[in-house]
Amino acid sequence: MQDVEYADIVDAGPPPRELTTTARRFVAGQAPYAWGVLVVIFVVLPNALMAKVLASGSAYVSLAVMIALAAAVFAHAAIKRKQLRAIIVTGEQRPAQIVGVERLDVRSGLARGSRDTLWFDVDGKRMKCASWGGDLDGATHGAWIRVLVHPQVPDRVVPVVSVT
Repeated sequence: MQDVEYADIVDAGPPPRELTTTARRFVAGQAPYAWGVLVVIFVVLPNALMAKVLASGSAYVSLAVMIALAAAVFAHAAIKRKQLRAIIVTGEQRPAQIVGVERLDVRSGLARGSRDTLWFDVDGKRMKCASWGGDLDGATHGAWIRVLVHPQVPDRVVPVVSVT
């Protein structure tokens, strides 16, 4: 078994770990900035156009609220990415049992993909992790896997997934 190479999301050795390309893709997939871009395109820009056309106080207030909403969406993604990077780089490795598995297949028009959602029991606490990357698709209910947890981010977990 020593000659088997593993392609882990993270190098599950002792911290500090390297943030690999695969780990960066995992973080980006968990906290995409695309939602913020969509808010800007479909909410902020139309409100800006409306504020310019109407030139009223209420239109400017609406625009300010929409800009704040877009900023909040970007900030949420940035904070979540920072937390996930901290978990990967300095998190502690723990055994976790998979207590729930859900798969959502999307097959509509050009959109094709699947989201895997896993619920883990880590030290008696139930935690959730979802991924669109296909890296969790082989998970089975009741299986034990390795996860990374961080004391400063108690509600997030990063599974250490190995593919032989």
